[in-house]
Amino acid sequence: MVKKTKKERAKANAKRKARERATENQTKGIEIECKDCHWKGHAIQLIWNSHAGWYECPNCTGHDFDYEKPKMREDAKRLGMTAYCLKCEWEGELTALVTATDTANDLCPSCLHGGISYAQAGVGSVFPKKKKKNKKTPKFEMATSCYESHPPLRLGDHGEIYGGSCIRPAHTACDIYIGLDHAMQYTDRSFPWTYGNEFLYSILDGKTPRKKENFRKLIVWVAQSIHENKSIHVGCIGGHGRTGMFLAALVAYLEVDDDPIAYVRKHYCDRAVESVAQINYLHKEFGCPKAEGSKSAAYGPDATISEIEQLY
Repeated sequence: MVKKTKKERAKANAKRKARERATENQTKGIEIECKDCHWKGHAIQLIWNSHAGWYECPNCTGHDFDYEKPKMREDAKRLGMTAYCLKCEWEGELTALVTATDTANDLCPSCLHGGISYAQAGVGSVFPKKKKKNKKTPKFEMATSCYESHPPLRLGDHGEIYGGSCIRPAHTACDIYIGLDHAMQYTDRSFPWTYGNEFLYSILDGKTPRKKENFRKLIVWVAQSIHENKSIHVGCIGGHGRTGMFLAALVAYLEVDDDPIAYVRKHYCDRAVESVAQINYLHKEFGCPKAEGSKSAAYGPDATISEIEQLY
């Protein structure tokens, strides 16, 4: 058994604590705010990244949040408060709540959901006003993720290519799907007897391809497929870092623009190509002019363990 280094243990411990905190807050319906894009919503709207081991913002895939402290059940009892379910909108006494045997959290007796809000009955209640029976009750709507609004990237006279997420592609009628993360969701296109093609070319989050020869072959193959009028979708998780690096490499190979990174940020998304390592890789292997990473250089080659822990 290989012993982990001190840095690896610290990183794994930080991941575990972040996952435990997010899971605890997830079951209590706490209101949160993303520190990156300032999106506000409930913890039940977060997206779990199984590969990275943390919850992500549905708007920008950031994973650093401010949490509002929940009112505990004991405090609610002392103040004479009642309970309200954020999912099915059940409202009733605290004594009607169900206690989970494994986490000891309060659950709604109607739908067994953990998102419970407490408010003082009749005095400044935070519960939504009840609508008439014939009117529909408004429900929570999932925030639109950034990758869902990404336009297809025009490649001059060569054609175009789609970029986004390999988990939930916004474009579902392409001929070829390339996933850059192990969280990629496969469909029937992966079967050899079904039309279409989809495959995984794994690149770690914030990192660069392990084998530059294979990555260049992939770029050449994609360019040939575009010339054959095939529609292609490439994606990682949020459609910015690894996807932006891939698109910039393709723009450089096809000689669409003298500054591929700036071109992708202008015509695809201004958050494309996130890390310093990705910028340096494009500069070295494809001759792209250097630029600032759209995200902080925490994943860069000179990142310290304290800088990395701040991401979790």
